[in-house]
Parts: sequence; C-alpha cells; structure tokens
Amino acid sequence: MTTAQGGPNFFIGNNPSNRSGRYVAPPFVRPNPQFEQEDFLREAQTRLKRRVTSREASSYWFKAGFDHLKENPGWGAALFWLKFKTFWNDYEVPDNQDLYFLSAESWVLALPLPTLGWILPLALVGALFSWRRNASTQLLVGYCILYSLSIISFFILARYRLPVLPPLFILAAVGIIRLKDQLHKGAYSR
Repeated sequence: MTTAQGGPNFFIGNNPSNRSGRYVAPPFVRPNPQFEQEDFLREAQTRLKRRVTSREASSYWFKAGFDHLKENPGWGAALFWLKFKTFWNDYEVPDNQDLYFLSAESWVLALPLPTLGWILPLALVGALFSWRRNASTQLLVGYCILYSLSIISFFILARYRLPVLPPLFILAAVGIIRLKDQLHKGAYSR
C-alpha cells in the first residue's frame, strides 16, 4: 500500500495548489484516507486515458510532481524553504488530531512539556560542542538532516517529525552538560 502511495504523497506536497507545504488534498481527491488512493488512481486513468495499476499511478504522480517543480523552480525552492522552516519550527502541524485543541481538554497536554523549540537550540549547542571529537554526534546530526530532507520532499505533519526527537534529545543532553561545564569554569565569554 505504501509503495502505491509514494507518488500521490509526493504530488500532495508538490502540486500547484499546495502553497503551505502541509497536507493539502488536490481538488480531485476526497481528503479521507479511505478514498485517497482510489481518487488518485481514477484521476491518473482519466489523465492517461487508459486503465493503470496502482504502481503505474504512483509513477505518474511522482512524475507530475517533478514536472511541476522543474517547470517552476523558483516556486519549488520557495516551497522547499517553507517546508524546511515548518519541519524545524516549534509549531506542531496537525493531522487529524490537533495538539493545541486537545491541550485545552487535557491537563497533561497543557503542561509546559519540552517542545522542539526548547530542544532544538540545546541540540545545536550539543552538536557544536562535540562535532569534532565525537563521530556519534556526526552520525546523529547526519541522520536528522537526511531524515528531515526525506520528509521535506513530501509534506509536513507533526507526527512525521517524531523520528528526529530521540537523536535531538541526546544532542540536547550533551548541550546541557557542556553549557553547565562552561558555566562552572566561568567561561561566559565563549
């Protein structure tokens, strides 16, 4: 099922009607997971004027998304930059559950829990302090960069960012320890 949805998901994030880099269903798609694959398949068949398999439809939608980006490189670069900023932003882009709406009804979610906006700066400090001395840091940073680029190529939802949190927590812990050490040494100017 996922291989048949790669092309449609790429098109969702890179089509002319998507100006946000988030999930925006194209006009011919009913925004419901139950119908999306069927709608993309039907539209591909309409455009190609023949019956196609799910795999052929996925290839068609990948090509349609790439063609749009090639024909509009400035638009594509601006959208990519917007998706990059959205991925690394503190805001949790909702899917079918809105964290901010739910926090009004849940005392646990209303707590000032660490968010990406808290963790990312500390993770950057940890990465900077240990980049040259620790190959594990380079591996964690490399993973975060490659993973984020793989998501940015499609579209952004908060749940898609979850896999970068564990390495960011590790880097943030290193950042906290290094900042604490620097403060104890009195190295404020650095």
